[in-house]
Amino acid sequence: MQSVRPADELFFIHSFFVTKLEVTFSPEDIVREYQKRGTMENYIKEAKNSFRLDQMNSHSFQVNEVRMMLSLLT
Repeated sequence: MQSVRPADELFFIHSFFVTKLEVTFSPEDIVREYQKRGTMENYIKEAKNSFRLDQMNSHSFQVNEVRMMLSLLT
């Protein structure tokens, strides 16, 4: 469990992590890894919603990659 109180806030923000990671990781390392994962999920969601990259028509990875690059250029 992680509890953080931002500087200008009255209440704490509590975070709970349930994981199967090895005991060798420190709690700070686990929190850092989950924060990285959350950031990456936000990038993926942004790509799907903003650039319509969730609608690929081909089964070929290369064709989809070219279409993605072209849509990012326009």
